Amino acid sequence: AQPAMGKRRQNGPSISVLARLIVACALVFAGAAITLGWRWLHAPPVPQLPHDLGLKVHGQHEPGQHWVHGSESSEQPTVRRQGVSVDGSVRGALLHLNAASDNSMPASLLTELGNRSAVSFVVSKQGESCHKACGAIEECKLPWFPFINECSILMQVFPEARTCATYHFGRDLPALRIATGTAMVNSKPDDYPTSCDSEYASGQRLCACGPKQAQLSSSEVTPKVIPGIITRLKEIAAADRTRESSPGHEVSFLEGHSWGSHTGGPGVEDLLEDLQEDRVRFYTGEPNESCYSVCKARGNLCLRHWFETVNTCSILSDAFPSSVRCEQRSYGRDLPAYRPATRAVLVNSDTRTYAPACTAHSWLLSKLCPCGYHKGGTDTSMTFHTVYNVQASHYFEWQGRYMK
Repeated sequence: AQPAMGKRRQNGPSISVLARLIVACALVFAGAAITLGWRWLHAPPVPQLPHDLGLKVHGQHEPGQHWVHGSESSEQPTVRRQGVSVDGSVRGALLHLNAASDNSMPASLLTELGNRSAVSFVVSKQGESCHKACGAIEECKLPWFPFINECSILMQVFPEARTCATYHFGRDLPALRIATGTAMVNSKPDDYPTSCDSEYASGQRLCACGPKQAQLSSSEVTPKVIPGIITRLKEIAAADRTRESSPGHEVSFLEGHSWGSHTGGPGVEDLLEDLQEDRVRFYTGEPNESCYSVCKARGNLCLRHWFETVNTCSILSDAFPSSVRCEQRSYGRDLPAYRPATRAVLVNSDTRTYAPACTAHSWLLSKLCPCGYHKGGTDTSMTFHTVYNVQASHYFEWQGRYMK
């Protein structure tokens, strides 16, 4: 049979088929592009953490990384701490609270707040103490806990928190309970002061960290307080002479607060001699630091009979220049002292019942400490005594020193 005339054998698809395939592919790509563009235009915005927390919005912070303004770096030498940094959030919140509050934080803490190398704020891992969260180079800073113990700060630091509870208390607070998403402030800081070493097994803690102090934390204020102390001693001596010349004279407030007048301790002349012979010097301790520790670090004894003499508004104000007022209705064995949170010096109004103690301390207070040695020598070696009876007002001091 002869092949049909006018027809040719084709070795591939026709031009019309190729055109159809090209058009179909173009339509598919166009549809995909339109779909992706629609989704991009109508997608919800990526949630932003307040005050630039410096954390990833999604995922976890990887070990060995630190975050600065939302960027990441894996340079190991610059990593200073174990916990996750929330520095920007806490700094912004603290500055806002300080500006809105009448009880502004002390100048020393404000200075630290303006220096990122002086203090930083981190979130610990679950079950981790603040001491460990701060790492090997930095240490936990106790004075900051009263200021970060706020719901407004915790709710920013922990974005997963759904509510903030104000009725919990404990040495491991403030913190976040992970299971319930509850931020918790310490409602009883006086009874349960926050500790750097406490671990919260069910959650994460908010911690303040700073460089370890190579020098002694206490500051000598002897030249500042000496003029006021001499004036005080002269007033006590004049009151004592008035009492001796008037047998029926009623004991005044000043005499009732003179250590020598009601405890059998050193008299005014002995105290003046201590000053002249440089047997006593005065230091201000850090919050939660006892005078026993302050003086021991200096290689001296704590001279508790001096507490009565420095228990005045004028002397305490000289020792703590950042103070703005004096409170005279407080009492306690950790007074006289200075409260940085309120910038107030506190006079012990009941020294008979609550005799000032060298071992007493409070995380809210900085103490004015008399350190030195007793007349007769500088020997501070350990001695042993048999105790038969302890006066009730002195039991706390005796217990703090010897029952350890």
